[in-house]
Amino acid sequence: MDSTNSPQGLQTGRIDRLMQVSFLSWYNMAKELANIENMATEQAMATALEAERESLQSIVECEAEAEQILEQARQAAHHISERTNDRITRIHQSCNRIATDEVNRLQRSSEHKINDAKNPQPDKKSVNHAVTLLVESLTMADEVTDNTDGLS
Repeated sequence: MDSTNSPQGLQTGRIDRLMQVSFLSWYNMAKELANIENMATEQAMATALEAERESLQSIVECEAEAEQILEQARQAAHHISERTNDRITRIHQSCNRIATDEVNRLQRSSEHKINDAKNPQPDKKSVNHAVTLLVESLTMADEVTDNTDGLS
């Protein structure tokens, strides 16, 4: 008797067939799960790569913005430096003018004092005192010589 035609053989064939179908179903399901996992992994990797690209782009944009800010700061510092130099120059010029004027004033004053010392101009009190002494000396000489006409 053939085992495939016997009831027991048919039963074994069906079990084998059921096992094959079960195995194939399991295998296909496992394969599908693996595909899903692979797809999920691929999707996760794609998401991570996209996030990395976006972060690199953000870094490039931030660097460009930082460079613009630095350039603006450099320009502002240069402008402040120029204004400060201009102010300092004006202050120096003003101080030089004041110093020159003061030196000139002192020179004129010292020249005036030197001229005064060369050509002294007596004050009124000194002139009066000198006249008094002269008068007394002339008067005294007349008294000593008994001269009354004022001529000695």
